[in-house]
Amino acid sequence: MAVQSQAALRATVTGPLFQVYVSVENTGGKKVRIHRLSLAVKRDGQDVLRVDGSGYFESPSSPSAVIFRPFDLPPEQTWAHNVNFYPLPSREEDRAFRKEKAALLAAFNQQARSRPEGDTTPVIAPPDLYALLNARFERGFVWTQGEYQASILALDKDGRALAEGRYRFVLFESDRDELKAAGSRILVGEGVVFDPKEPITLVVPLALDNTS
Repeated sequence: MAVQSQAALRATVTGPLFQVYVSVENTGGKKVRIHRLSLAVKRDGQDVLRVDGSGYFESPSSPSAVIFRPFDLPPEQTWAHNVNFYPLPSREEDRAFRKEKAALLAAFNQQARSRPEGDTTPVIAPPDLYALLNARFERGFVWTQGEYQASILALDKDGRALAEGRYRFVLFESDRDELKAAGSRILVGEGVVFDPKEPITLVVPLALDNTS
């Protein structure tokens, strides 16, 4: 397995995102079926993120990701795509977030209706809703400063590793602050009621991790 020499990190109200270009080549003589791609990230030796690849981009020009599904990889063939790794919420968490999102949208609509004609002052989240959503953002924020180890595995249906890549990267305090600034954008609904046009993204170099 090989990955591009860099990864893109984001922090969102629903959790962290790790995006990287993954290339898996079948060098054997038989077809293999890859059921999932798994990512494990540690910071200073402690687990901070364990997730499966949720979606991938079919081509570099694809505007959005498609859902990752198991696939067959014939001998001497390569599967290579940009993959999104992020945690999927439980049903309870998803229900709670949808409720908060609906409440924020209703508050924005009420503010917009109450403004005098011609007033273009931006609508902002009420303090109680902002506190609730920001707390959700803080709970899911993992990109603090430290030395990170990331392993990516291609797994079969029984969870056996067919291919593996291990990498290292470092985040500094300034990197943490840059990614954490996404939380302040919740105030105007970014990442909650609408997707950001230019999401805060930190691109970090990856180095091969040859340690045991």
